[in-house]
Amino acid sequence: MAKKVFYVIMSILVIGILIIASLFLINFIDVKADKQEKVETYCYDIPDSFVTNLLDSQRFIKVKVSIQVTDNDLLREIDDQSAKVKDNIIYILRNKKEEDFNKSDIQLTLKNEILSRLKEVFETDKITDIYFSEFVLQ
Repeated sequence: MAKKVFYVIMSILVIGILIIASLFLINFIDVKADKQEKVETYCYDIPDSFVTNLLDSQRFIKVKVSIQVTDNDLLREIDDQSAKVKDNIIYILRNKKEEDFNKSDIQLTLKNEILSRLKEVFETDKITDIYFSEFVLQ
């Protein structure tokens, strides 16, 4: 009988310790998540759509692009150098072949290429995403 009582008490203690440890870890994780900074983002909508022909093709593409950044000063720099931004985007679009647009991930591919090029041009990682609000192939 004494052994049964001992096992019951030990089981209750182990369960209690596990519950306390779990609550501590959950609370610790919540505190750590609260400490992470929320990054404010800004979006630059390029006013005009891009319309350009594809490489070695009679077809053309029309896209409207927005650029997401995490620095308001960079937003102004992009606006001031909009010709450079447009030139780089047109360069990427014009060097795509018609066959490239048969791939299901062409938008993601273009997004990544534009993002990579603009990060390189502006020498920053504060450009975080590219959005297409219009994407037409004719």
